[in-house]
Amino acid sequence: MKIRLNYREFLFGVLAFFLMVPFFKPNYIYAKMPTLNTMFLYYLYGAIGFIFLYYISILIINKKAPSPIIVMVAFYAATLIVSSFINDGALMAAVLEGFSYIALFILSELLLTRSLNLFLNVITPILNILVLINFATLIIWPNGMYRSFVVSEAFWNSGNNWFLGYDNAFFAYVLPALLFSVIKYLYVHRTFLSVTKAIIMTVVCTYSIISRWQATAVVCIIIFLFVLVLIQINKLPAIANAKTYLWGNVVVFLGFVVLRVQEIFSYVIKNVLDKDLTFSGRTEIWDLSIKSFYKSPVFGYGIEDLTETIRKISINSSHNQYLWILYRGGLVHFLPFIVMLFSVVKRLYEKRNIAYVRVTAIALCTIFIMWQFEAISTHSIMILLVFAYHVGYVKLETKKEKYQDDNRLAVS
Repeated sequence: MKIRLNYREFLFGVLAFFLMVPFFKPNYIYAKMPTLNTMFLYYLYGAIGFIFLYYISILIINKKAPSPIIVMVAFYAATLIVSSFINDGALMAAVLEGFSYIALFILSELLLTRSLNLFLNVITPILNILVLINFATLIIWPNGMYRSFVVSEAFWNSGNNWFLGYDNAFFAYVLPALLFSVIKYLYVHRTFLSVTKAIIMTVVCTYSIISRWQATAVVCIIIFLFVLVLIQINKLPAIANAKTYLWGNVVVFLGFVVLRVQEIFSYVIKNVLDKDLTFSGRTEIWDLSIKSFYKSPVFGYGIEDLTETIRKISINSSHNQYLWILYRGGLVHFLPFIVMLFSVVKRLYEKRNIAYVRVTAIALCTIFIMWQFEAISTHSIMILLVFAYHVGYVKLETKKEKYQDDNRLAVS
């Protein structure tokens, strides 16, 4: 099949590219370039406004309702805004965060419903450029590019910062960049050059994680690469699917966060991952987060001043995404998030015989694992949810019809 270049689609892709850019502001700009940071903020305001107006006009003209994933993320955003309002918190910060999630999901859906190719052509260069620049800063400044400070009741000083920020912040960009590169270069445009690009991005992304040796990120990247190899040689067992990954992570949460069974894995945790059984103090943070949740289980605390958060849980987040959502928005915020996760997993499971859907499923699994030990909800991570929701149901054009057929083989 020869890929046809549609002029209107090309123009929409260019527009979408410039609308997508402000959602992925590197931490270096936030920390060290205040003027450019302000410009990016207004850039984001404009992008959100344009996306909303464009989407609403489409709904009115076509007399359609928003898709389920857009409704789910809207409820997720609305509950955080309500929680922040009720708790007299940072309402404008909650509005910006909530509206940015909705706009990002809308823009991604508009691209995906046209074709998978168009989405990948927009998002892949953005993330790859960021990861490659960060890789260069890792090589040039192996001991850190700049220092970052957080001053409140606690004082935090870190020198381990590069273009994309602190060590664990890398993962939020590296995994999506790797996922989209693999799908684009191995499943959409598989040529010698594209395979070379995929190998380069795999090496860059793997080095970015391994060089900093953040235990959870290392485990996640190894799992992703191992399963990717099994998918490529068509040896992935049927039990390895989105539903298994989700329920497996439920077991991990109950085991490590609730029941604290890490003693069973003490040798690996201490001698391989070089961590203690509190996971660098995370168990204490989890206890404080759970205690705080019990005091305000319905609406949580909203987005509040950092000093107040540190007073309650001793640090700036719960270091567990699920506990962090419960802390900030309570059960009303947690429910739409869980519904969204189960909806995404259900659709991935339904299309589990497509190779690039299996790759997306294992990427999502590693996000679930990372969420056990970090609270990461950056745009680069959240975009994976809307992508995973649509990836098995959208149009894909490949350079070779045969290759597309080859990657729709059933799991052996």
